[in-house]
Amino acid sequence: MKTKPENKTDQIFLMALAQDILKTEHSKKTIELEFVDVRYGTCEEKTDFHCRITIPLWAKTRRTESYLYSYLIHEVTHVIVGGCHMHDRYFKAKETKLLKEYMGITQVHYSRAYVKKLIRNGQVIYDRGY
Repeated sequence: MKTKPENKTDQIFLMALAQDILKTEHSKKTIELEFVDVRYGTCEEKTDFHCRITIPLWAKTRRTESYLYSYLIHEVTHVIVGGCHMHDRYFKAKETKLLKEYMGITQVHYSRAYVKKLIRNGQVIYDRGY
């Protein structure tokens, strides 16, 4: 698991984390990250080398920071795998790998496209509950 600074919900840290993931995955893309008042996050490719990720404001207030990190990783996974893998097995395998590497997650439960429960070393760190 990568080391995180004290202010984990800081937008600058999240941008750095996203950029670090992209660099590790050999992507030359840069990102623009914005919190917006919407229902779902997005990942828009602006050019071959730049994309814009939006994360809903409500994701910052979810019961745990782990959800915010997993949301960011979800959107970054879209950048890595491309548009042809919309929440399929390949997408979820890549997202699960990144959750393990960057958050130390040992088990992921999905509800359709999105994370339902995150487990780290036997301890539930996020559970949507429905």
